[in-house]
Amino acid sequence: MRILADENIPEQSIPMLRDFGHDVLWVREEQPRTPDPYVLDWATRESRLLITLDKDFGELNQRYGSQAPFGVILFRIADNVLGAERSLLITQNVNAQVDWLGYLWVINIRKRPVA
Repeated sequence: MRILADENIPEQSIPMLRDFGHDVLWVREEQPRTPDPYVLDWATRESRLLITLDKDFGELNQRYGSQAPFGVILFRIADNVLGAERSLLITQNVNAQVDWLGYLWVINIRKRPVA
């Protein structure tokens, strides 16, 4: 899968996704501090699924309609999910057998103690 990872995606996630055979460009490596509308255009131009932790992409998608025909995954991850676990959960969700194309997906990940 062709993926554009926003610069806020944890660094550990990038090699994990690449190890699964994904073609991943990471904004932090390629063009740091690129404004969100340009990141969305970039993903569209290069036919890439955009993955992000930035809620602004949800607002951009609503404002401009389905401007990301290859999909956007907005991860909303609780603060108590840290480090390698955060990266692993991002990777597992991206690898799920889902047709991401044409949709804004919001994936909420919460960690709660078992009672």
